[in-house]
Amino acid sequence: DMFRAPRATPHAALIGSTPAIEKVRQKVDRYAEQPFPVLLIGETGTGKEVVANMLHERSARDGRFMAQNAAQLPLELADSLLFGHRKGAFTGADTDRPGRIREAQGGTFFLDEAFNLAPAVQGKLLRALNRVEEGVILVESVGETKPPSVVHARLVVSALSDPRVERTGEGLARMRADLFYRVSAGIIRLPPLRQTLDDLPALCAGLLSQIRPDVQVSQDAIGALREHDWPGNIRELRLILLRSLMDAPKGTTTLDADQVRKALDTNRLPPGARALPLPCNLDLELKRIEVATLQAAM
Repeated sequence: DMFRAPRATPHAALIGSTPAIEKVRQKVDRYAEQPFPVLLIGETGTGKEVVANMLHERSARDGRFMAQNAAQLPLELADSLLFGHRKGAFTGADTDRPGRIREAQGGTFFLDEAFNLAPAVQGKLLRALNRVEEGVILVESVGETKPPSVVHARLVVSALSDPRVERTGEGLARMRADLFYRVSAGIIRLPPLRQTLDDLPALCAGLLSQIRPDVQVSQDAIGALREHDWPGNIRELRLILLRSLMDAPKGTTTLDADQVRKALDTNRLPPGARALPLPCNLDLELKRIEVATLQAAM
């Protein structure tokens, strides 16, 4: 959703107890009260927004948690949506708009997939971050003639992979090196699910508690889940649990291995087939399936 509503998950928390997850928790506790920016690096579906929420909740900031996915900002509107605009700045600007960053005053601004911003917008963001180590972002609206506004907000940004590593093909991270150095005072790397498979029982229990608290996953089903490589990580796991619930007989209280494998099989491609990129609106698709699952259970 390009215009995703701001939200902060109450008592945001990572699920799991493997060493890799414990390391993430330790870094969150260490960084939460600091004003400097934090870069979250992790594959899609590893919980970057959850960690950004945790950094906000564990701080003393009383402002809002604002989230914006940079990859979903239209090129021609990114500057205005982030920094705001003055009335008359361009055709259709019939009123002043504060921009997403200003709305995070006193809180935390989370810029997801930040390095997908157009180079010109990256340059403007770089200038806005001259005092970011102090927890200050200098915001200049499109069409503004006065000095930039001072926004006291903690900046958290994310990337799907280390932005310093040169990559080719789809998902190329187009980034300025100077912007990387400005936003990466603290770095938290989120492990992929395939490296934390011992957390599967806790993850399944936690996810099902949000969807169908009366349902659990059998040990055989956990074994089937461990055989998957999880390219979509925890987000994919949530989808598999939803699919299993949709196909399960009414009144099911325990998902078994056959039900889970059937859901996993729908994700597998025929031999020689090439995977398409995941839809950017996967969260909306998950919500649609979740609603259908709940309706089927009623």
